[in-house]
Amino acid sequence: MDRTSVPGTVISHSPASSQQYIGSPSLAVLPDGKYVASHDLFGPGTGEDRTLVFLSTDRGRSWRQIAHIGGQFWSTIFVHEGHLYLMGTSRQEGYTVIRRSTDGGRTWTEPRDRKSGLLLDGARYHCAPVPVVVHRGRIWRAMEDTMGGGGWAKHFRTFMMSAPVHSDLLKADSWTCTNRLARRAQWLGKKFGGWLEGNAVVAPDGRLVNILRVDHREHPERAAIVEVSADGTRATFDPENGFIHFPGGCKKFTIRYDPVLQM
Repeated sequence: MDRTSVPGTVISHSPASSQQYIGSPSLAVLPDGKYVASHDLFGPGTGEDRTLVFLSTDRGRSWRQIAHIGGQFWSTIFVHEGHLYLMGTSRQEGYTVIRRSTDGGRTWTEPRDRKSGLLLDGARYHCAPVPVVVHRGRIWRAMEDTMGGGGWAKHFRTFMMSAPVHSDLLKADSWTCTNRLARRAQWLGKKFGGWLEGNAVVAPDGRLVNILRVDHREHPERAAIVEVSADGTRATFDPENGFIHFPGGCKKFTIRYDPVLQM
Protein backbone atom coordinates (compact mmCIF):
# COMPACT_ATOMS: atom_id res chain seq x y z
CA MET A 1 0.00 0.00 0.00
CA ASP A 2 1.25 3.48 -0.92
CA ARG A 3 0.61 5.56 2.19
CA THR A 4 2.42 8.74 1.09
CA SER A 5 -0.83 10.52 0.22
CA VAL A 6 -2.58 9.57 3.47
CA PRO A 7 -2.53 12.37 6.07
CA GLY A 8 -1.43 11.52 9.59
CA THR A 9 -0.40 8.03 10.66
CA VAL A 10 -2.05 4.85 9.40
CA ILE A 11 -2.91 2.70 12.42
CA SER A 12 -4.19 -0.33 10.54
CA HIS A 13 -4.86 -1.45 6.97
CA SER A 14 -6.67 -4.38 5.43
CA PRO A 15 -6.53 -4.79 1.63
CA ALA A 16 -9.87 -4.95 -0.17
CA SER A 17 -8.81 -8.25 -1.75
CA SER A 18 -8.98 -9.88 1.69
CA GLN A 19 -12.72 -9.07 1.96
CA GLN A 20 -11.96 -8.09 5.56
CA TYR A 21 -13.01 -4.49 6.06
CA ILE A 22 -12.15 -2.19 8.95
CA GLY A 23 -15.07 -0.89 11.01
CA SER A 24 -16.00 0.51 14.42
CA PRO A 25 -12.89 2.68 15.04
CA SER A 26 -12.45 3.78 18.67
CA LEU A 27 -9.76 5.67 20.62
CA ALA A 28 -8.83 6.18 24.27
CA VAL A 29 -5.96 7.64 26.30
CA LEU A 30 -4.56 5.58 29.17
CA PRO A 31 -3.74 7.17 32.55
CA ASP A 32 -0.02 7.02 31.73
CA GLY A 33 -0.52 9.00 28.51
CA LYS A 34 -0.31 6.10 26.06
CA TYR A 35 -2.91 5.96 23.29
CA VAL A 36 -4.98 2.89 22.46
CA ALA A 37 -7.13 2.28 19.40
CA SER A 38 -9.48 -0.51 18.40
CA HIS A 39 -11.45 -1.62 15.38
CA ASP A 40 -13.36 -4.68 14.24
CA LEU A 41 -13.29 -6.56 10.94
CA PHE A 42 -16.41 -7.13 8.87
CA GLY A 43 -17.20 -8.47 5.42
CA PRO A 44 -17.40 -11.87 3.71
CA GLY A 45 -13.82 -12.72 4.65
CA THR A 46 -14.61 -12.56 8.37
CA GLY A 47 -16.83 -14.09 11.00
CA GLU A 48 -17.84 -10.55 12.07
CA ASP A 49 -16.78 -11.29 15.62
CA ARG A 50 -13.20 -9.97 15.92
CA THR A 51 -11.66 -6.79 17.35
CA LEU A 52 -8.03 -5.65 17.08
CA VAL A 53 -6.32 -3.37 19.63
CA PHE A 54 -3.34 -1.09 18.94
CA LEU A 55 -0.97 0.89 21.19
CA SER A 56 1.00 4.11 20.68
CA THR A 57 3.66 5.24 23.15
CA ASP A 58 4.56 8.41 21.22
CA ARG A 59 1.23 10.29 21.12
CA GLY A 60 0.03 8.68 17.91
CA ARG A 61 3.12 9.00 15.73
CA SER A 62 3.53 5.21 15.53
CA TRP A 63 1.35 2.23 16.41
CA ARG A 64 1.63 -1.52 16.93
CA GLN A 65 -0.99 -4.20 17.33
CA ILE A 66 -1.12 -5.65 20.83
CA ALA A 67 -4.29 -7.77 20.88
CA HIS A 68 -6.61 -9.74 18.59
CA ILE A 69 -9.85 -10.57 20.40
CA GLY A 70 -12.41 -13.14 19.31
CA GLY A 71 -16.04 -12.64 20.34
CA GLN A 72 -15.97 -8.82 20.35
CA PHE A 73 -17.66 -6.56 17.78
CA TRP A 74 -19.11 -3.03 17.30
CA SER A 75 -17.23 -1.91 20.42
CA THR A 76 -16.25 1.24 22.26
CA ILE A 77 -12.85 1.30 23.98
CA PHE A 78 -12.74 3.51 27.08
CA VAL A 79 -10.95 4.11 30.37
CA HIS A 80 -12.85 4.00 33.65
CA GLU A 81 -11.33 4.25 37.13
CA GLY A 82 -7.87 3.43 35.82
CA HIS A 83 -8.80 0.34 33.79
CA LEU A 84 -9.37 -0.13 30.07
CA TYR A 85 -12.66 -1.56 28.81
CA LEU A 86 -14.21 -2.76 25.55
CA MET A 87 -18.01 -2.76 25.42
CA GLY A 88 -20.09 -3.93 22.48
CA THR A 89 -21.51 -7.19 21.18
CA SER A 90 -20.07 -10.69 20.91
CA ARG A 91 -20.57 -10.69 17.12
CA GLN A 92 -22.89 -9.11 14.55
CA GLU A 93 -26.25 -9.10 16.32
CA GLY A 94 -24.77 -11.10 19.18
CA TYR A 95 -24.96 -10.73 22.96
CA THR A 96 -24.01 -7.56 24.86
CA VAL A 97 -20.55 -8.02 26.37
CA ILE A 98 -17.85 -6.03 28.17
CA ARG A 99 -14.17 -6.84 28.79
CA ARG A 100 -11.58 -5.32 31.08
CA SER A 101 -7.82 -5.01 30.66
CA THR A 102 -5.47 -4.20 33.53
CA ASP A 103 -2.29 -4.17 31.41
CA GLY A 104 -3.03 -1.45 28.88
CA GLY A 105 -4.92 -3.58 26.37
CA ARG A 106 -2.56 -6.53 25.94
CA THR A 107 -4.77 -9.10 27.68
CA TRP A 108 -8.51 -9.05 28.35
CA THR A 109 -11.09 -10.77 30.53
CA GLU A 110 -13.40 -13.29 28.88
CA PRO A 111 -17.19 -12.73 29.14
CA ARG A 112 -18.22 -16.28 30.00
CA ASP A 113 -21.18 -15.57 32.29
CA ARG A 114 -23.12 -12.86 34.12
CA LYS A 115 -20.25 -12.33 36.57
CA SER A 116 -17.48 -11.94 33.98
CA GLY A 117 -18.85 -9.60 31.30
CA LEU A 118 -21.82 -11.31 29.62
CA LEU A 119 -24.33 -8.53 30.28
CA LEU A 120 -27.32 -9.35 28.04
CA ASP A 121 -28.19 -12.55 26.21
CA GLY A 122 -31.39 -14.18 24.99
CA ALA A 123 -31.84 -11.68 22.15
CA ARG A 124 -29.86 -10.12 19.27
CA TYR A 125 -28.13 -6.83 20.06
CA HIS A 126 -26.66 -3.99 18.03
CA CYS A 127 -24.54 -0.93 18.76
CA ALA A 128 -21.57 1.09 17.46
CA PRO A 129 -18.44 2.71 18.96
CA VAL A 130 -20.59 5.43 20.53
CA PRO A 131 -19.75 7.44 23.67
CA VAL A 132 -19.58 6.06 27.18
CA VAL A 133 -20.52 8.93 29.51
CA VAL A 134 -20.17 9.36 33.28
CA HIS A 135 -22.91 11.57 34.71
CA ARG A 136 -24.50 11.94 38.15
CA GLY A 137 -22.81 8.91 39.63
CA ARG A 138 -23.56 6.52 36.78
CA ILE A 139 -21.84 5.36 33.60
CA TRP A 140 -24.07 5.36 30.50
CA ARG A 141 -24.04 3.68 27.06
CA ALA A 142 -26.74 3.45 24.40
CA MET A 143 -27.66 0.11 22.80
CA GLU A 144 -30.23 -1.41 20.49
CA ASP A 145 -31.71 -4.83 20.06
CA THR A 146 -32.88 -6.17 16.69
CA MET A 147 -36.05 -7.85 17.86
CA GLY A 148 -38.56 -5.40 16.40
CA GLY A 149 -39.13 -7.28 13.13
CA GLY A 150 -39.29 -6.00 9.57
CA GLY A 151 -35.57 -6.06 8.68
CA TRP A 152 -33.03 -3.24 8.62
CA ALA A 153 -33.60 -0.60 10.06
CA LYS A 154 -37.15 -1.32 11.11
CA HIS A 155 -36.09 -3.99 13.58
CA PHE A 156 -34.00 -1.73 15.87
CA ARG A 157 -35.38 -1.04 19.35
CA THR A 158 -33.41 1.55 21.28
CA PHE A 159 -32.56 1.54 25.00
CA MET A 160 -29.98 2.90 27.43
CA MET A 161 -27.74 0.92 29.79
CA SER A 162 -26.18 2.38 32.93
CA ALA A 163 -24.32 1.28 36.06
CA PRO A 164 -23.10 2.98 39.26
CA VAL A 165 -19.63 4.40 38.63
CA HIS A 166 -17.97 2.39 41.43
CA SER A 167 -19.67 -0.91 40.62
CA ASP A 168 -18.05 -3.94 39.01
CA LEU A 169 -18.81 -3.33 35.33
CA LEU A 170 -18.23 -7.01 34.49
CA LYS A 171 -21.24 -8.06 36.57
CA ALA A 172 -24.56 -8.04 34.75
CA ASP A 173 -26.36 -7.20 37.99
CA SER A 174 -24.52 -3.87 38.11
CA TRP A 175 -26.32 -2.69 34.97
CA THR A 176 -29.77 -1.19 34.61
CA CYS A 177 -31.60 -1.03 31.26
CA THR A 178 -34.44 1.21 30.25
CA ASN A 179 -37.45 -0.14 28.41
CA ARG A 180 -36.89 -0.71 24.70
CA LEU A 181 -38.51 1.68 22.23
CA ALA A 182 -39.49 0.45 18.77
CA ARG A 183 -40.12 2.59 15.68
CA ARG A 184 -43.59 3.57 14.64
CA ALA A 185 -44.23 3.40 10.90
CA GLN A 186 -46.50 6.46 10.95
CA TRP A 187 -43.81 8.83 12.25
CA LEU A 188 -42.26 11.41 9.89
CA GLY A 189 -45.15 11.18 7.47
CA LYS A 190 -44.74 7.39 7.19
CA LYS A 191 -41.15 7.86 5.94
CA PHE A 192 -39.41 6.80 9.13
CA GLY A 193 -37.26 3.75 8.48
CA GLY A 194 -35.94 3.27 12.00
CA TRP A 195 -33.34 4.48 14.50
CA LEU A 196 -29.96 3.18 15.59
CA GLU A 197 -26.46 3.95 16.91
CA GLY A 198 -27.62 6.09 19.83
CA ASN A 199 -25.35 8.49 21.70
CA ALA A 200 -25.50 9.04 25.46
CA VAL A 201 -25.38 12.85 25.72
CA VAL A 202 -25.55 15.19 28.72
CA ALA A 203 -27.84 18.05 27.69
CA PRO A 204 -27.04 21.65 28.73
CA ASP A 205 -29.72 21.47 31.42
CA GLY A 206 -28.18 18.32 32.95
CA ARG A 207 -30.55 15.75 31.49
CA LEU A 208 -29.11 12.53 30.10
CA VAL A 209 -30.58 11.89 26.64
CA ASN A 210 -30.08 9.41 23.81
CA ILE A 211 -29.51 11.05 20.40
CA LEU A 212 -29.97 8.59 17.56
CA ARG A 213 -29.31 8.31 13.86
CA VAL A 214 -32.61 8.29 11.95
CA ASP A 215 -33.23 6.36 8.74
CA HIS A 216 -35.12 9.10 6.88
CA ARG A 217 -34.07 9.29 3.24
CA GLU A 218 -35.30 12.81 2.48
CA HIS A 219 -33.90 16.24 3.31
CA PRO A 220 -33.67 17.72 5.80
CA GLU A 221 -32.04 14.79 7.55
CA ARG A 222 -33.15 14.07 11.11
CA ALA A 223 -31.90 12.80 14.44
CA ALA A 224 -34.07 11.66 17.33
CA ILE A 225 -33.79 12.70 20.99
CA VAL A 226 -35.02 10.05 23.42
CA GLU A 227 -35.49 11.16 27.04
CA VAL A 228 -33.95 8.97 29.76
CA SER A 229 -34.99 9.07 33.41
CA ALA A 230 -32.37 10.05 35.99
CA ASP A 231 -32.32 6.54 37.49
CA GLY A 232 -31.83 4.90 34.09
CA THR A 233 -35.01 2.82 34.20
CA ARG A 234 -37.26 4.61 31.71
CA ALA A 235 -36.96 5.90 28.14
CA THR A 236 -39.64 8.01 26.47
CA PHE A 237 -40.02 9.63 23.07
CA ASP A 238 -42.24 12.48 21.88
CA PRO A 239 -42.59 12.19 18.08
CA GLU A 240 -43.93 15.73 17.83
CA ASN A 241 -40.82 17.33 19.33
CA GLY A 242 -38.21 14.57 19.47
CA PHE A 243 -37.18 14.62 15.81
CA ILE A 244 -34.72 17.42 15.05
CA HIS A 245 -33.13 18.69 11.83
CA PHE A 246 -29.60 17.28 11.87
CA PRO A 247 -27.25 17.43 8.85
CA GLY A 248 -25.80 13.93 8.45
CA GLY A 249 -28.43 12.44 10.74
CA CYS A 250 -29.16 9.60 8.30
CA LYS A 251 -25.52 8.45 8.55
CA LYS A 252 -23.36 7.18 11.38
CA PHE A 253 -22.35 10.02 13.72
CA THR A 254 -20.87 10.38 17.20
CA ILE A 255 -21.47 13.19 19.69
CA ARG A 256 -18.76 13.94 22.25
CA TYR A 257 -18.29 16.82 24.66
CA ASP A 258 -15.48 19.29 23.88
CA PRO A 259 -14.02 20.47 27.22
CA VAL A 260 -12.16 23.34 25.52
CA LEU A 261 -15.18 24.86 23.82
CA GLN A 262 -17.48 23.56 26.60
CA MET A 263 -20.06 22.34 24.14
